[in-house]
Amino acid sequence: MRYFPLFMDLRAKPVLVVGGGEVACRKVDSLLRAQARVTILSPEIESYLEGLVASKDCHWIPSDYSDAYLSKDYVQVWATTDSKEVNHQVHADATKNGILVNVVDDQPYCDFITPSIVNRGRIQLAISSGGAAPVLIRNLREKIESVLPKNLSLLADFAASKRAHI
Repeated sequence: MRYFPLFMDLRAKPVLVVGGGEVACRKVDSLLRAQARVTILSPEIESYLEGLVASKDCHWIPSDYSDAYLSKDYVQVWATTDSKEVNHQVHADATKNGILVNVVDDQPYCDFITPSIVNRGRIQLAISSGGAAPVLIRNLREKIESVLPKNLSLLADFAASKRAHI
C-alpha cells in the first residue's frame, strides 16, 4: 500500500491552488466544501472562480507563479496549471518548504492523491487504486452510489444525535 488513506480536516486551514482553469475550478469547489481557506494564484481565472472571489468565498492573487507566494502557512498546495514546468516547480518549492503538494494528473509529483468519493452527508466512502486504474474506480464508485440510498445522510445525522446517549 503506497498511499495511506486519510480524511483531513481542512476547516479554516489555508490551501493554495496554483492555476485558474477548469481543473482548478473542480479542486477549489471540493476544497470549499471542506471549508478550507482557499487562495488561487493565477494571472487569469475562469468565470466560476471569479464568482467565488467576488462573493469572498476564496482569495485570488492575479499573478504568475513565484515561490515568493508559497508560505509555510499553507497545509496543502495544488498545482493545476497546464504547464508541466510550472507544476514541477511548484512541487519542488512546496517540497523544499515541507508543504504537502499535489500536481494534478502527475502522480510522481504528488505527496497525496484524492480518491473517488461517494458522499452521503456524514457518510463518505473513498475509493482508490493509487492512481493505477481510474476508470475502474470510477465505475466502482458509480455502482456503489447506485446502491446506497440518497437519504443515507438522514440516518447518519440521527445516529450522530444519539451517539452521546449510547
